[in-house]
This record gives sequence, structure tokens and C-alpha cells, in this order.
Amino acid sequence: MNSQCLRSVNSRLLPVFVSLVMLSACDGDGGSMPTPTPSPSPVNMAPEFTSAATSNVPEGQTAPFYNVVAVGPQGTAVSYSISGGADSARFSINATSGALSFNAAPNFEAPADADGNNIYVVHLSASDGALTSAPFVLSVTVTDDRGSAVRARQVGSGFTDVRQINAVPDSSGRRLFVVERGGLVRLLNPISGAIAATPFLDVSASLASATDRGLQGFALAPDFATSGTFYIAFFNSANAVEVRRYQTLPGNRDQADPTTADTIMLLPHAADGFPGTWIGFDNNGMLFVANPLLGGQPLDGKILRINPAGDAFPGNPDRDYTIPADNPEPAGVTPEAWVHNIWNVRGASVDPITNTLWIADQTIRAPTYYRVAPGDKGKTAEPGSFCQMTDSMMPQPVGTIRWRRDYTLCASPLGAIGSTGGHVYRGPVEALQGTYFWGYRFGSVGIASFNLAAQASLPFPAGSSFANVQEVINAWGEDQSRNLYVVTNAGQVFILEGA
Repeated sequence: MNSQCLRSVNSRLLPVFVSLVMLSACDGDGGSMPTPTPSPSPVNMAPEFTSAATSNVPEGQTAPFYNVVAVGPQGTAVSYSISGGADSARFSINATSGALSFNAAPNFEAPADADGNNIYVVHLSASDGALTSAPFVLSVTVTDDRGSAVRARQVGSGFTDVRQINAVPDSSGRRLFVVERGGLVRLLNPISGAIAATPFLDVSASLASATDRGLQGFALAPDFATSGTFYIAFFNSANAVEVRRYQTLPGNRDQADPTTADTIMLLPHAADGFPGTWIGFDNNGMLFVANPLLGGQPLDGKILRINPAGDAFPGNPDRDYTIPADNPEPAGVTPEAWVHNIWNVRGASVDPITNTLWIADQTIRAPTYYRVAPGDKGKTAEPGSFCQMTDSMMPQPVGTIRWRRDYTLCASPLGAIGSTGGHVYRGPVEALQGTYFWGYRFGSVGIASFNLAAQASLPFPAGSSFANVQEVINAWGEDQSRNLYVVTNAGQVFILEGA
């Protein structure tokens, strides 16, 4: 700054002048520099729909049969509503989850849609609180239900040691991510049975070689359709549970970009520790991480819950996340902890209707199944030593979660010493609604289930075709329409559907 410019500043106004120097400064000739133009504020955009524009549902159903999905480009929470359509009065929608249902059970033989052709049209909208999307036109075809029989139909094969299945959020409504323990995530089209030639992701070079470890968990960010962000959990070459964030290639949601790998959580473990882990998002966009026992660290043997959208620990590369304010102890010694005393999770899921976390935990004696409602946060999972099947028969000490131990342990000297946790069915088959499904890995084979309303194993109607899945069960998953899939140890993929 030259002396002429300085002389124009009264010494008593110097602090004010200094504070304004970023807005106006003298150039070399004593003139005034132009004021920099401020960067424009980010422009909010309305949510965009990513779910399929068509859905089929058997007649006679009032349970939710379709989950609409929309994402806000800024990652904000989205609420759903019915905004119009010729048949809009016949539907209801859950504003938070996007679950759509009929108000009255449709009758295939007596169609009540405007055109009388069993195709019901409804317009849906999504709002982030500031902007509302354009109407999304959904066509719902009601199909003829010839009975309540259900079956497991093979839709794919050729996979190795599958640990999880996830829906691909695209307009098809059916494609699946298939996660293999060896480090591959592959794409399956269950309509044709075709497997994409190029894996979506390959992390085989990063994995531990110990038995039953490797790639264990896979979760898409809630805004994956627009951001391409996803997460994996695996045992790395140092036997630590590592949670990584990735993005897909620009303009290609079918291919991960390996250069975007970012470790957001690292949980050291002993080489002889339990190998079971899992990750998944709850309905509020928070990420669950199942951290097995015997690692010698404060976070061992717990279900953790974090917000991977931020970074509250910039000085620690192994903690690239924030602590949700509604965690049990966000300022405690283990602020990430959601549930205590979890040993060795093999399969878990979040119910899209109730936001309940379902866990299959492999304790020393036998599998134990927990259902962790949001109000159970901070409690201690207690496997106990009981054979009861119903809630009313089971003591629930204060501060604990104790749902049920696998009843086959009591029915057989061998019992079932290993199982794979599944999902509460929320798909289109009325006969399966509200039933928790799991499968056996050791001691028994095949599919098992427990109906929550009846508090008993589901007595499938005569004609059910589950006998063709009498193998070791490796994994479960859903597509966008909440159809349920199961994978056997032989690498076969089955869909559970109406017969």
C-alpha cells in the first residue's frame, strides 16, 4: 500500500480500516481495488425419485406393498405424500418411510380403478421441507391371487460364499448387489439370471485370509442414486474391522471407483477374535456397524451407530464420522455404542416400517435373535439359557434385550449351532407379511420363520414350496419392491413369492 493511501486513514479508524481491507484495498497507483465478488450460495434442488414407476400386488392386500424412494441432492431428509392421480383416494402412504398401501383390499374380479382394468394410477410427491418434487406417476397392477401358497423360486446361481444382498436403486426395481466374502460385489438381474461381466467392486487384495473373515458388509448411502456413495465393512490384512466409503464412477452407478476409497472407521481385532460383522443404515440415515467380541478395545462386542456424513474427529483418520445426538451416550466413553454385549453377528437388517434392528448373534452355545427397537438403545443384549418361543414367556430384566434363543436347540440334542439372520417380510405376498425369516448354517439346514402376530413359527399353507431350499443358508436380501431373496451355500439365489 503506498503512502498516499495510508495518509487517508485516520489512526483512530485504523482497526476499522484493517477489518475492511479484504473488501477494499489500494492498488499500486493509490486507487481503490475492485471488491471481490462473493461465491454464490449453494442452490437447493427438489428431491428426485429413484424407485420403479410400476408395481404389481396380489389382490386382497392392505399391507404396505411398495416403498417409494426419493433423494434430496443436498442429502436432506425427505417426506412423502400423495398428490393426485385418478385412483389416489384408494391409497395411503407413510410420510417417513414411503411405504404405500391400499386403504381397502383390491379385488381382481371387481376392479375399482378409474379405468376398470386393475391398473391403479397414483401421483406421489417428495419434499425436503423447502422444495417439493414434480409428481411421480406410479402404476400399480393388481394381480389375481389364486391362493395363499408361497414358494422359493431360483433366480440366479454361480456365486461364492455370499454374505449379503442389496437392492440396486434404479428404475428396474429388481436388480441386486450380491456381496461375496472373497471381496467381490457383483450385479445380478433376477429376471434373466444374468450376472454382470464386470464386478461392481473388487477389494480382494485388501482382505484378511483367515477363515470366515473377508468382506462382510455392504450398505448404500440413502442418497446413492444421486451421490453414488456406498460403504463396505471387512476384515483387513491386519485383522481389523475396517469400514470404507466409496463412490461410483462419474455417470456410471454400476461401477465403483477404487480411487475414492476412504477409511472412516478402524476397529482393531485379535487374530482369534470372532469374525462376524455387518453394516446397514437405519431409517434416519445413521449407519449401524456390528463390532464383534474379543478385540480388546472399548468398542468391542457392540452395535455401533454413527453419522458418516460429517467428521467430528479431524485429527484421527480412523474416526471419520460424527456421533448422532440421539445415541444413548453421545458424550460418554463409548459414544458410538448403540447396544452392548453383541458377540458375533451373522446377518442383520432394519425393518423399514418400524425402524427396528434385527440381529442374529452367534454366541458360544447357539444362535440368539434380537429385535432392537429405537427405545432399546443403550441396553445390554442377554442371550440367557432358555427355550421359550414367545415374548410373554420370556423374562425381560430392566436394561436388557432378550428376545429369543433358537428353539431348535431345545428340540434336538444337536440343535442349530449357526444361523444367518434375515428380514421381516414387507413385500407383496400377504401370507408372509410381518414374518421374520432366517436360515441355518450348521446343525440344521433350510429356511426358518417366526410370525410376529401369531408369536409362533409360520405354518406355511399346504402347497408351499420351500422344500427346494434345504441347504445351508448364507445370506438374505431385498429388492426395491421388498421382495425377499435367500442365498444358499451352493451359490443359488431364490426369491420368496406367491405360488
